[in-house]
Amino acid sequence: MLAFGPWMAIPATAAPLAFDCIQGSAANCGVLESQIRLDILASSAISGGVDFVFRNIGAAASSVTDVYFDETLFKLELNPFSMAITNGTGVSFHGGFAYLGCQPGNLPGGSGYGFSALYCADSDAPILANGINPGESLIVSYSFLFGNLGSLLAALDSGSYAVGAHVQGFSQQGNASAIAFAQRAGIGAVPEPASLILVGSGFLLMARYARRRPLPRRSS
Repeated sequence: MLAFGPWMAIPATAAPLAFDCIQGSAANCGVLESQIRLDILASSAISGGVDFVFRNIGAAASSVTDVYFDETLFKLELNPFSMAITNGTGVSFHGGFAYLGCQPGNLPGGSGYGFSALYCADSDAPILANGINPGESLIVSYSFLFGNLGSLLAALDSGSYAVGAHVQGFSQQGNASAIAFAQRAGIGAVPEPASLILVGSGFLLMARYARRRPLPRRSS
């Protein structure tokens, strides 16, 4: 795969997601939640497929060393055999089925939130240096087995699909895990006629939260 620069233009159709920490110290979780982002967009590598673009947008020491996709054989959205990895500058990952291709085999702490990875991508040794460090990014691409980009985003909104990240290399030592949640970071509501905004916005927010499963929260 061709490498791309540490920063790249994300098309307007992207759906950037933030991450919610499920395991780790308060300091490490704070760094993870403020720096790690996921953009989901129509694939530039696989026709009709999807790109998952993982980015470390901050400056604090941190390295995404594993990314996980919460699918089971009974709710497949993507074709696990179609994985394509495009490593950014300074990043080197390999992918595969979770319990065969990655260590650890599932998102640490994820089982307590019903997160069960079918496939994943893992940084190569040395894992911290080859992970997604500040200013770096990684693209994991798949074709669809069922559905399309719209149905995948709907599954993320409903909570029936999730993406996880395992981050290490913090200045405070230790590691942290997080799940990308459905509220899209930095994306406003789709513009509506002015006459509908005041009445409709409250109902739209209520509907979004009603259909989304509760976000995982770390204990204080």
